[in-house]
Amino acid sequence: MKTFIKAFAVLLLAAMIFVALSSCQKKNCSYPRPSREFYCSDFAEALLPGSRHNFIVEGERLYEDTKEIEEIGGAQVVVATMLLDSEDQAAEIDRTELFREWRIGKNDMGLLILLLFVENGEYLELVRTEIEIGYRMESYITAARAGYVVDNCLYNEEWEGSVDMGLGEMYYELLSDIYTKAYGYESFDYDMETYRDYLINYSDDNSAESLVPMSFWVYLFSPYSPPWSKAFGIGGILLVLLLGGGGFVMGRTKGGGGRSGGYGIRR
Repeated sequence: MKTFIKAFAVLLLAAMIFVALSSCQKKNCSYPRPSREFYCSDFAEALLPGSRHNFIVEGERLYEDTKEIEEIGGAQVVVATMLLDSEDQAAEIDRTELFREWRIGKNDMGLLILLLFVENGEYLELVRTEIEIGYRMESYITAARAGYVVDNCLYNEEWEGSVDMGLGEMYYELLSDIYTKAYGYESFDYDMETYRDYLINYSDDNSAESLVPMSFWVYLFSPYSPPWSKAFGIGGILLVLLLGGGGFVMGRTKGGGGRSGGYGIRR
């Protein structure tokens, strides 16, 4: 009898996992889950390790510094890159849908920076840059401001085609706007020469974590999955615990549940 109960529990758990996985297909989830580190998902592998690490650290710091502020707390800035088969495929990418799937920013204080690349011989060519702005973040960063920052930072001739330097300057300009305009900081200073040295000298064997999508179990209990999927997941964990199974390793960072309505820019 005990063996039968265990077998039944395993089958039930398998069915729960199957239903949870298939739910994403039914919803037509066309985008990957965010990276394990959430704040930088360099799926195109277009950025230097120092860039990835910097965006992760700054993203975590912003969220932690602001999450307790009423009504506008919990700002999140997420950087993502994707590698396309051709430039024409860029038209198929819906940054608003991606923003909503990842649910960036608590209290709708989210910002998504999306860079789309194609292969050009041995190099990756940046063919489109998009920024999606959360509903409440719109009060502090306008589409016009975002467009100006992209044009004058990311595509700044001073960086001689260095995506990492241009993206870094753009990121810090937007971060400065958030800290000063939304949260009342007197100033937010940064130095691009120091940042260049940081990128050159950075070394971390764990930097590849920003390329690894969030695991299924972490995704299941993150804010992006539907509530009924979480119920299946809880039931599954209880079954595993009843059967003497081990614990689960949860992700360190998740989306804050933010929404956006297509407000942003494309370059």
